[in-house]
Formats: sequence, C-alpha cells, structure tokens
Amino acid sequence: MPNQSKEKNVFSAQIPRRDFILTKSPSGPDHFSFCKNHKFSHVKRQKLQSTGPAHSTPPVFTLESLAAGSSHHLPLKTTLKKPFVSHYNYEVLSNRLMTENRSLQTEVNTVILSDIALPADQTRKPEQQMFLEMASQEKTRKSDIPEEVLQEEKKEKEYIIHYVKSTEPDRKEGPFSDANNAPDSGSVEGDWETRLHFMASKKDEEEKLMFRSQVKVWHCFLNRKTALNLQAYFLFHLPDLTPLMDTLVCLNLSFNNLLFFPMEVFNIKSLQVLVLRSNPIRKIPNDIHRLKSLKKFTISFNLLAELPSGLFLLDDLWYLDIAYNYISYIPNDIKNLRKLEYLNTEGNQLSALPCGVLNLPLKSLRIENNFIHPLLWNEKIQSQPQKLIHLAALCFSTNNLKERYNNITEDIKKILDDFSVCDCCSGPRYGKGLQLIQMYRNVFKFGRLPFYFYACSPSCHRNFVSQPEA
Repeated sequence: MPNQSKEKNVFSAQIPRRDFILTKSPSGPDHFSFCKNHKFSHVKRQKLQSTGPAHSTPPVFTLESLAAGSSHHLPLKTTLKKPFVSHYNYEVLSNRLMTENRSLQTEVNTVILSDIALPADQTRKPEQQMFLEMASQEKTRKSDIPEEVLQEEKKEKEYIIHYVKSTEPDRKEGPFSDANNAPDSGSVEGDWETRLHFMASKKDEEEKLMFRSQVKVWHCFLNRKTALNLQAYFLFHLPDLTPLMDTLVCLNLSFNNLLFFPMEVFNIKSLQVLVLRSNPIRKIPNDIHRLKSLKKFTISFNLLAELPSGLFLLDDLWYLDIAYNYISYIPNDIKNLRKLEYLNTEGNQLSALPCGVLNLPLKSLRIENNFIHPLLWNEKIQSQPQKLIHLAALCFSTNNLKERYNNITEDIKKILDDFSVCDCCSGPRYGKGLQLIQMYRNVFKFGRLPFYFYACSPSCHRNFVSQPEA
C-alpha cells in the first residue's frame, strides 16, 4: 500500500496543470459558410421524378443560396420568370396533353350509296377499234342526213381548223394547247371535233416551227453568216438549206426529232462542224465520207449501234463524240483518222478499244461508263475456228510459193490478194483471224486499258499472248 501511494504521487506530479481557458469564439478571420454536400446528376434525376411538381422543378442551386452565403449584399433577382425546362417536365406535360386531347371513337360513320350514284361499268376497247366504230357511226349518220346539211357542217369544221389559234391569242403555244380546251361531249361529233382540233393544232405547230427555222436560214444567208444554229427546234426534217450550200461551215441540229440522218448536209461542200446531239438517229449512212472538210462531228445521245466504214475516211476529222449510244464495237479502221485528237466514247457498251487507237495522236480520251471489265472478256473473245482456205492461203503466202507455181487460176489469185495486216506480227491475215485482248499501261493518261487484237494464226496468237504486258 505505501508503495502504491508513492507511485501515484510521482505520476501526478509529472502532469502539468492547464492554466488557460478555451473560448467559444476564437480570434482570427471569419470562417466560410459550410456548403451542402454535392449530389450527382442521377441522384437529382431520381429525386425529381419521385417528388417533383407537375409543371416546373426549381434547380438545387438557386440565386437565394448564393446571396445567403456571400458577405456582400448584391441586388440579385431571387425569382425565376420562366419555368425550369427539363426532360422530366417535358415528359409530364406531353403525357398530360395526350391524355386530355385523346378522344375515344364510339361510333362508326357509315354512308349508304345508291345504285344511281355509282357509274356504269364500261368495257375497255382498243383505240383502233374505237376509232373504227366511231367512223362507222359517222358514216351511218351521214347517210341519213341530206347533202346540204353535210356541206354546212364541213364548212364549219374548216372554219374551226383555220381559226382555232386566232380565238385564243394569249394562250401558250404547244401541240396540246387546243386539245385540252376541246369541247367535252360524249357524242360522236364532239369526239371527231376534238380529234380535228388536235390534228389541226399539231399541224399548225409543225408548220410554225418549220417557218421559224426557214426564217433562220434566210437570216443567216442575208447576213452572210457561216454558222446556223437550229438547236431545240423539235424538227422532224430540215428546212431548205439551198441558199447556204456554198457558205455554211458550222451546223447545229441538236435537240430535235430527227429520226434519220439528214441527207441534205451531204450537199454542203464546206461544212466543218456538224452537231447532231440528242436525236433519235439509229444509223449513220456510209456516204458521210462525202463531207471531205468535216473536222468536228458530234452525234452523242442518239440510238446508234454501229459506226460505218465511211466515217473513217474523213482525213481532216480531229474531234469525234459518240458518247451515250449503244455501240459495242469500234472497227480497227479508226486508225486511218491520223488527225484525231479528241475521242469521246462514254456511256456505250464497249469491252475494249481497237488496237488502231494506239497509233492515233490523241490528246483527250474519254471511256468511262462502258463494259470494260476482265470478267466480260471471256464472252467477247470467243473466236470461231479459222477456215482451211484462209490457213492454206497464209501458208502459201508466207512460204513464197508464187515463185514455184506459175499457172495459178484467177480464183486463187483473188483469194491470195484479199488479205489484211495482222495486228500481232504485221504479216498478212486472211479472214477475220483469232481475236484476243491485251492490256496496256499508261496509255493516254490511263492506268490500264484493254485493246482488241487479231492474230493471223494460232502460233502467232500464242507468241503474242506469252509476251508481258506493255
């Protein structure tokens, strides 16, 4: 016991006594107001959806809390004039409007139609049969009417035909302008008058267009012009170009209704430019070689399927545009156009170009939108077997057998003289030969272009195919 008391006294003596007092408001700067705990956006959204008002929800951070927490008194507006926009309020308002405006259908509206209101079912007839029946009805009607009445009706119809345009001067011109305003009648007379109105107006329209084009020709002749532009006159045939036969240099006939190539242009001696764009022309005559001075020829957007051999006899031709036709093959005779610098073959059905194009001084070549693809070549180069007479003639010619045989008949001489140049070995080729396609790189600023070649024999064909691509 005495030992324990000594230990306690020693321990208590070591602890110093506190002689200061802790105040409730210590000295120093004012402390900052405590901020509320930060809440994440998904927690706010859940709270708004559970306890949110119907129309507007105020934000957690308002102007009032900013004014209360700051030591400076600022004239701040603590009220919001506009409701707070949020995704939750938008859904609540849209759902409420949908429920209020939605009306349930309680009755079915029914309308009972009588048989009188329904039109009668008419059987459809072909147009030719309808016109024949109308003609027979008109014939039977005329047989029962006196001749004097028929003469008066004929005079009235002639009056309508001649003055159908003069009655409506402010109306737009067109082939269907009078047909739309024709008398609407179910009788045979009304139908015939409608047809007469249409035929008369169409004839008058064509005559007016032809008259305008003829005036253009005379204007060109009187002013000594060398270019005639008849673009978009919708002509079916050309006007009289006799006054311009010796002076015309440029002729533009694009955007017309020319079904056939205009043969009148062959009589124009000095014609250098001929434009036939956008016409339904299906064939170019072989007599086009008569245009000796032709330099620029455009016949794009037509219905051509082939090119004549006479086209490649124009020595001065330097511009040829045959785009957007139905051409699937260009003859190798195009190599004769030694001055050709521009060639446009877009929008056709070409699988490859003839090898004669490689010898042309082309500065511009357009070949897009064609069938140039290796998958299509197998169908295009399926050559037929060569005839024995052609192979025999080739053997006879290459071995110079003419020197051994003096007594050769005229028929054999004719066969031996009928040959062309082989595209592969530049030797004689009898018949069509064997067709093949070879690729060439960096030709006319293109990466790779395919070209048609014709070999004179199977051995020539094998040797040419074994060569690397140029």
